[in-house]
Amino acid sequence: MKGAVFSEKYNIFATLSLSVRMNKNRYILLVVLVSLLAWTCSTKKNTFTSRSYHNMTARYNGWYWAKESNKEGVDKLDQSHVDDYSKVLEMYRLGDDKAAKSAANFFDKAITKTSTVIAKHSMLIKDREYCKWIDDNYLTMAQAHYYKRDYYAAIEVLEYIIRQYKGTETRYQAMIWLIRSYNSMNSVINTQAMIDLIKNDKDFPKKLEGEFAAVQAHHYILTENYEKAIFYLTKAIPLTKSKKQKARYVFILGQLYERQGDLKKASQYYAQCAKMNPPYEMYFNAKIKRALTAGSSDSKDIRKELLKMAKDEKNKEYLDQ
Repeated sequence: MKGAVFSEKYNIFATLSLSVRMNKNRYILLVVLVSLLAWTCSTKKNTFTSRSYHNMTARYNGWYWAKESNKEGVDKLDQSHVDDYSKVLEMYRLGDDKAAKSAANFFDKAITKTSTVIAKHSMLIKDREYCKWIDDNYLTMAQAHYYKRDYYAAIEVLEYIIRQYKGTETRYQAMIWLIRSYNSMNSVINTQAMIDLIKNDKDFPKKLEGEFAAVQAHHYILTENYEKAIFYLTKAIPLTKSKKQKARYVFILGQLYERQGDLKKASQYYAQCAKMNPPYEMYFNAKIKRALTAGSSDSKDIRKELLKMAKDEKNKEYLDQ
């Protein structure tokens, strides 16, 4: 009986001892595997495994979430933006300094995320970057600085992209955002220099021509060269994907023609904007502007339409216009 008990205790002890040894071996194996993975995925080794690991992590752990954070911040800026229809509208709905401060946490998060990714996953070997998502992280970081209205920080990052990533689409995107930054600072000389640089670059991607035309239009609006602004805004509209932004450009085009004294063209573009399902405030103002710029042949029909709008309860807050 005692022998059986001893044997049972011995078996339990042996099992526990074996379990401990197995767990220890698993731990050692895990350490070895992690060490091996770290070695094979070193940012200083240009191997397929290393590139695959850092590309995947830089994209999905960094750039994607930073971009989403920027998007949330921009939505908040858009919601706080107040349009002044007595002036030529701003090209972009980005609020004011107060709104930028209120949304800063979203942009700070994007900056922190991209900075961490760049520090951990950049494969800059002999001045060449082998992780293909690092330039995207830099651009997202620059955009976050721009939305925060920290234009000098944005410009510093954008200029680095332009120097470091020659021959990439990201470099040309950085050029466009550099113009946007200069426009926001009213830096006319720097803006014109960058515009000329892009115009003389035969490799500029066609897919970015719409954005390039838009920033040029913005530049000429700021310098009150409305003739050139009309030219580039007309070029940008059919190349703009966002329906909301496209309607905004069309409304601004109507305003520019109105300031040029071409009321017929102005009325046409206000009418076009109203048909593009813009936000209601813009729709209402497009109708008003169309009425004010319409010729005598259209005045009766437009007057009837405005009287109908005046009776609508939801238009009460706009009636003083």
